[in-house]
Order: sequence, then structure tokens, then C-alpha cells
Amino acid sequence: FITCLFVLHFYKENKLQSWMKYSLILLAVGCAILILAPGNFHRSVLVEADLNLLINFFYGLLPVLLREAILFVPIILYFVKGRTSPATTNFILTFAAASLLVLIIMMFVPLFPERAGFSSTIFLIIASLAALKEILPLIKIPVKVVTVFAAVWIVSLLGCVYVEYSFHSQFEARYEIVAAHKNDDLVVVPPLE
Repeated sequence: FITCLFVLHFYKENKLQSWMKYSLILLAVGCAILILAPGNFHRSVLVEADLNLLINFFYGLLPVLLREAILFVPIILYFVKGRTSPATTNFILTFAAASLLVLIIMMFVPLFPERAGFSSTIFLIIASLAALKEILPLIKIPVKVVTVFAAVWIVSLLGCVYVEYSFHSQFEARYEIVAAHKNDDLVVVPPLE
């Protein structure tokens, strides 16, 4: 989404370079491969769609949105108190929309893993900090309020670091299991019906 918007921006500015076009094409191919993977279709057949949406909403989207809710405050203030420039407005909207788009797309997958909220939070932190940078000179915000926002951003970033570390640890554990069993006899599993 963000790459498409940037390519569109550079196209309008007549500054689109060939590496940008090829990157977008390869990104689209990679995305198509991920979406059209046979495993996705197999999992989607095994999961009841309505129940899956409810599970993804209550255990995926809702906790991430509640955790991120305060990050929307500077963005809302930016649009209420004064937009400084169209470029800044587009920048903030792009990252805020990308944040929500990640969560909306994840609602329709068979499993909404914990790490799926990672990029959403990062995108929203970017939009929130950009909005705060623009509104600080325009309105008087008490130091205590800014301190609260700073603490929220730090906690959000630490949450993202935790998710990334947790994900990394899971893979490290898998590598150890694979290394310990790499010389075992083959286990033949019959094909799934």
C-alpha cells in the first residue's frame, strides 16, 4: 500500500525511476505468491469463516486497536487544530491508513498471530509522531500530557521489540529442534485428503 502510494507520488512528480517500477512489480508478484499459496486455501477450507472473523476480531484486531488508541490522539488533534501542509497531511494519512489496513486484512486470514500487530503499531507511531511534531507549535500542550504520550510511544515501541524478540526466539527454538533431529529416519506421512 505504502509502496504503491510512493510510486504514484513519484509518477505524478515525473521522477519515477525504473528501479521503482521493478520493485513495485516484484512486490506485487511476491504478494500474489503469498496470497495464492495452496496452504492458505487449505486452511481457509478447514476454518469456519464467521467463527474465524469473530476470533480474529476479539483476539487480534481489538487488543491491538485498544493498545494503539491513544496514538490516534495527536493525529486527530492535527486534523482539528490545523493542517500544516498537504505533504505532511498525506504523509500522516498514508501511515495511519497503512496501520489500519494491516489489521483489516488480518481479519480475513485463517490465523491472526500476535506478530501481525507489529507493523500496524510501527506505522501508527510514525503517523502519531509526525502529527505531534506539527501540532506542538500550534497549541499549548502541558508538559505532563507530552510526557504521557512519550511514555505511551516508548511502551508501544517496547511492545514491538518484545514481539520481534519473541518471534526470533520461536525460530531459534525451531532451529535447535531441526538440528537435534536432522539425522533421524524419515517419517513418511500419507497425503492429506
